Amino acid sequence: MSDLGSTAAALLVLSFAVAAGLLLGRVQVHGVRLGITGVLFSSLAFAQAGFTFPQEALPVVRDLALVLFIYTIGLQVGPSFFTSFRAEGLRLNLLSGAVLLLGVALVVGVAHAIPSTRDAIVGVYSGSFTSTPALAGGQVVIRQVLAGQPGRENHALMTSGMAYAITYPLATIAPVILIPLLRRLFGVRMQQELTAHEHERRHETVMIDFEIVDGTYAGRTLHQLPRSLTMGVVLSRIYHGGVVSVPRSSTPLQEGDVLRAVGTTADVHRLIDALGRPTKVDLSSVPAELRRADLLVTRTAVLRRSLRDLHVRTRMGVTVLQLNRAGVEIMPHGDLTLKFGDRLTVLGPQKGIELAAAEVGNEAKALNYTYLLPVFVGLTLGVLVGAIPFHIPGMPISLRIGLAGGPFLAAIALSQLGNLGSIIWYMPAGTNQAVRDLGLCVFLACVGFQCGGGLIERAAHAGIGLIIAGAATTFVPLTLVACFARLFLKMNFITLTGWLAGTMTSAPALAYAIDESRSDAPTLAYATVTPLCEIFPILCAEVLALLLK
Repeated sequence: MSDLGSTAAALLVLSFAVAAGLLLGRVQVHGVRLGITGVLFSSLAFAQAGFTFPQEALPVVRDLALVLFIYTIGLQVGPSFFTSFRAEGLRLNLLSGAVLLLGVALVVGVAHAIPSTRDAIVGVYSGSFTSTPALAGGQVVIRQVLAGQPGRENHALMTSGMAYAITYPLATIAPVILIPLLRRLFGVRMQQELTAHEHERRHETVMIDFEIVDGTYAGRTLHQLPRSLTMGVVLSRIYHGGVVSVPRSSTPLQEGDVLRAVGTTADVHRLIDALGRPTKVDLSSVPAELRRADLLVTRTAVLRRSLRDLHVRTRMGVTVLQLNRAGVEIMPHGDLTLKFGDRLTVLGPQKGIELAAAEVGNEAKALNYTYLLPVFVGLTLGVLVGAIPFHIPGMPISLRIGLAGGPFLAAIALSQLGNLGSIIWYMPAGTNQAVRDLGLCVFLACVGFQCGGGLIERAAHAGIGLIIAGAATTFVPLTLVACFARLFLKMNFITLTGWLAGTMTSAPALAYAIDESRSDAPTLAYATVTPLCEIFPILCAEVLALLLK
């Protein structure tokens, strides 16, 4: 190791730092452990001790690791992203916006209270919210507004860079500090919160057997019923003439028939009120040659086709009771299109289920295969998307969402698209986890090596003012808004941990939240707010830079 600039020595230092961090992350103190976040602390210690990583290679390795981590997160949450966003996306983004705006107010207030920090407000804000693009955008505006004052311009640029380097490490782990504190403050039991979170993500479905009575719709077929009545409801069984079968679109409804309706409570009761009345007959207890099965969608010929186009009920006598996509349960309807990896819960005769299985593929082995071509196509598109400039009226420079935002948005879009012919944007859960953790470990190590060298000396030189400013800007808004969300909005703690990590766009915090909950559930909230929190701090930093004039 005499030449730490060599490739072998650099890889040795990187691997050793990661291994040490993973071991550190296993240590529990009062029931709290760092998990993968330990890599950041170990690499900070390594850098402070004098072990370095080649500076010319560090940005490339760091950004590649970040892209892999962000892209796999996007692939994971993409299939259920819009479903989750519709559920509570607006609320989460408003809360994140409140944190970022409170941060602006605090950093301005601190600058007035501690005048020595005034020229550093761009760096303090950018570091406090872990946004390198915000620092870059703010420094561009600094050059513009202080163009006629070279001395002041150079001082502001240098001070903002130093403030960023000092405040960034603490901000990166701020949610890691807050999550266990809030957990103890609110007396949270993670398993209960996880169960409640899974319950919230599922559609509340009921199964009610009801009898057709003489009325407006008696004598009509299922196809002739108004869609406003059947929307959100699946009629899974019909009892007619002493026989239980799967109703088809051509099945006539006759007085005395008993049907089973599956759907949300409101939708099912709306249908029953129009067609008949609840009955004491339990169709589950009536002998029937029907069985229930789960089928996996793996055949490319059916991808992006709707359930209506497949005609499984008409052709095979099988009804689709439910669809599970990336852990989110969806009530089936005719316009619902299939994607690779969907799990269909179906009911029908044995022969019909066999035909349906052949139609959709149902090959479990296909879900374990990693398709590399779609991965690199997605990464290419993600980098290109991140490099596209866009303009906001009133801003003196163009903005880019960068390597953190581009691959993420590309992964979400491609996972929503699903496939282009035989190119399928799907990654097995095990592969996704491995690539994601590898990218995260390397990224954290690079951040530690980047920030750790001379960190203590820089902090001592800058004085206590910047440290206080950064800590206040990070912790006060996060704590206030998190307490508001938990106490007044009754936000699930699993969602809260993902929201905290997403608001700070902190990969270490997300890793910690996942480790704490023993679940990938926090990634949904993280993914929901990350786009806003990648772009909005840039605007805030540029506004702060304008205040220096």
